[in-house]
Amino acid sequence: YYSADKNHDEIPDKYQITVSYRAVNGTITANNGPFTLNKVDANGDYAVDGVAHLTAEQIATATANEGYHFVSWTPEAPTTEIELSEDTEFVANFAINEYTAIVNYVDEDTNEVIAAAKEVAVKHGETVNGADHVINIEDYVYTNADSKAITEDNMGVNVYYSADKNHDEIPDKYQIT
Repeated sequence: YYSADKNHDEIPDKYQITVSYRAVNGTITANNGPFTLNKVDANGDYAVDGVAHLTAEQIATATANEGYHFVSWTPEAPTTEIELSEDTEFVANFAINEYTAIVNYVDEDTNEVIAAAKEVAVKHGETVNGADHVINIEDYVYTNADSKAITEDNMGVNVYYSADKNHDEIPDKYQIT
């Protein structure tokens, strides 16, 4: 009798499983992966209904891409304690970071804050355009705004105003009486 041995290791394939790793929004560092493990019974003999275990050297390290954080392993975290009985792909799952951007309302001539800041929820890399957050501020007129890709929590985006005491929508600094 013969049994298939496609990887030519002198152990029938029916006693083996393949383990691999994959990352979603990150990277994997794994020794010898993908790799083949031998299924054995309680006596340590090759067995079709046996189990295999990862060695410490076969445990992968998962690293998040920039702007992401680790969430979980699927189907579970790879450890040396897990009993594997079939081909298994361990997937490291990462989620995008979410931040709070701070929209500041600033007098462009004095750099003084002239209204309460506004918090805006964004995902890593999203652009906050200050012009989208213009508000009416008594005795001021909107002039311009920053636009920034948000890459960390509490990044500031400024919306600039200039004094307009006569309320004609023209900055007072451009007028004379």
